[in-house]
Amino acid sequence: IMPVQYDIRGPRNLYGGHKLPIHIRHSPFKLPTDLSIPIIMIGPGTGVAPFRGFIRDRVHSVGSGDANNMGKMMLFYGCRNEDDFLYQEEWPEYSSKLDGNFEMIVALSRVSDKKCYVQHKLKERQQDLVELLNQGANIYVCGDAVRMAKDVQRSICEMISQDKGISIEDAGEMIKAMKINGKYQEDVW
Repeated sequence: IMPVQYDIRGPRNLYGGHKLPIHIRHSPFKLPTDLSIPIIMIGPGTGVAPFRGFIRDRVHSVGSGDANNMGKMMLFYGCRNEDDFLYQEEWPEYSSKLDGNFEMIVALSRVSDKKCYVQHKLKERQQDLVELLNQGANIYVCGDAVRMAKDVQRSICEMISQDKGISIEDAGEMIKAMKINGKYQEDVW
């Protein structure tokens, strides 16, 4: 198998001579200061990076004795296959240090004929998610804005609709309110 190679000079040698395009921006994500608030994180591919930081922050809280009544954390991560699984060796360590408060659910999209994405895993865990939402969980979504973020929002909207016995439109309004209140945060591109 030929290794993947990238021409770091860029198209038409735009970045030749030691120039690299870098874009720095502040993340809109803000973790709740109250550790008891559950968090639901959804990040396929490189969208998992900020959640690694969230989990490491919580591991640090445990180490410094600040973890009384820590809320449940669920991370829905999607990648193509095991070879594409970012930080794979770290997640079990974080889970053990967080003593059952952290759970990672992985969607491998290219290991069978039927593709499995994070929104499919959300539906599989609907009961757990609804329970966390009813406990006041914050939702964080990071990654692709074109399809994933919309599909995830649609799935969560359907869950709220079913749980509350309300229309999809009313559930959508609830999600809008969650976004305004910082309970549903997105960092998508």
